[in-house]
Amino acid sequence: MRSKYFSRLTGVASAVLLIIFGCKGKPSLSSDDARYVRTTLSLIRLRGSLTPTSDTIETKRRLDSLYKDFGTSKDKYLAESKSIGGDAARAGMVYTAIRDSLGVK
Repeated sequence: MRSKYFSRLTGVASAVLLIIFGCKGKPSLSSDDARYVRTTLSLIRLRGSLTPTSDTIETKRRLDSLYKDFGTSKDKYLAESKSIGGDAARAGMVYTAIRDSLGVK
């Protein structure tokens, strides 16, 4: 159990460091956008850990827990996604931060 926690903590810390140092010289993300990026990265990791036979109740519990960890909910996250999508410059910065954090070229 400790290994999973450490792995998750390391992943989140790595993402934050990549956002901070990887975007040097680029416009800064607001604290809300940085939280959105961290939440998105965690959702991506969670999706990667699911299997076709994953129990839907357990998956919902894990998603709810993840949203709670980031101080949001599914509805708030989706509303934030819509808000970001309505601003091209903001969407570009957020997308770039996510892409850079994932190591996509």
